[in-house]
Amino acid sequence: MFSLFWKACGAYSKFFFGKVMEQLQKTNPDALIWLSKVGDQERWTKHAFNPVIKCDVNKTNFVESFNATLGIEICRPVMSLLESVQRLTMVRMVTRRQACEERERGDLSPNIINRVKTLCYESRTCKALLSKEGEYEVLDGKS
Repeated sequence: MFSLFWKACGAYSKFFFGKVMEQLQKTNPDALIWLSKVGDQERWTKHAFNPVIKCDVNKTNFVESFNATLGIEICRPVMSLLESVQRLTMVRMVTRRQACEERERGDLSPNIINRVKTLCYESRTCKALLSKEGEYEVLDGKS
């Protein structure tokens, strides 16, 4: 049930979302009732996200990442903790600035290059069909 829930959250199309919800219904009918109480689908599934927002991430684990970055420092008194945060931020900014200065002006960052390579690999089974002038429908080749 847990994996079906995350599939529903990450569904990019209404069709795939419907298929996963059917599987979830067969697994546990009470799960759909629980999901209806969670809130509007715009809050928890990608296919219903506002297309104006240009982000494909539906996770809110910033605080967990921040706490993991602090490590043992989180146990210190407030002033020592703030000094540690300031020191970590300063070192991170300098490290990133140095990495940016080493690249050519027009180069993409290594993270973006890796992301594009991954998306190219994952889209190898996709087919683009012209539906109207300048508009395409993309089939993922799996469904």
